[in-house]
Amino acid sequence: MSLQHAQHNHALCQIIEANGGYNDWVCTTAFYAAMHYVYAKIFPLTKPTIIYLDFNHYYREKHSRKDLSKHEATVSLVSAELYPIHGKYRHLMNTSFTARYFKYNIQDAVKNQALENLRDIEAVCNP
Repeated sequence: MSLQHAQHNHALCQIIEANGGYNDWVCTTAFYAAMHYVYAKIFPLTKPTIIYLDFNHYYREKHSRKDLSKHEATVSLVSAELYPIHGKYRHLMNTSFTARYFKYNIQDAVKNQALENLRDIEAVCNP
């Protein structure tokens, strides 16, 4: 499911980017595509005593005290399981949050970096 969801979000990201004028939504859809790409790559996650079937199962078991938000737990998981792309993933998350909550007027350079990060994450997670 996550791979299809990633591809769906990625396609929407490309449509929005091609139409122009909505760099904030390009960054946001890029982040959510990346999130589902990493979920598709990581899960199911086998550890010595348990198999986590999906992110929700992992989050329920590992973060039942809610010590981390789901997004921060994902960043931590990407760092542990997909270290080469963790900086790109965190950057996409931060850019998306900035676009959604603080500053919708995102410059082209920021949008272009988000798209590059998404391409790199896709290459690792969906070769």
